[in-house]
Amino acid sequence: MKTFEIQVIEREITGSKNAKELRAKGMVPCVLYGGVSPKHFFADERHLGKLVFTPEVFNVKLTIGD
Repeated sequence: MKTFEIQVIEREITGSKNAKELRAKGMVPCVLYGGVSPKHFFADERHLGKLVFTPEVFNVKLTIGD
């Protein structure tokens, strides 16, 4: 199976107002559930489009921050 690697940035401020601002800048607000607590982050829409708009299946490797 193919692997898709993506660099994302952790969100310090959450909420609908912040999410709306991120979307206006071409970013996608995301939440990863599991583990001790949920991780809030955002990613560039152009990078996620390569993952979403394809018939192929990928394992996703997220790198949050550095």
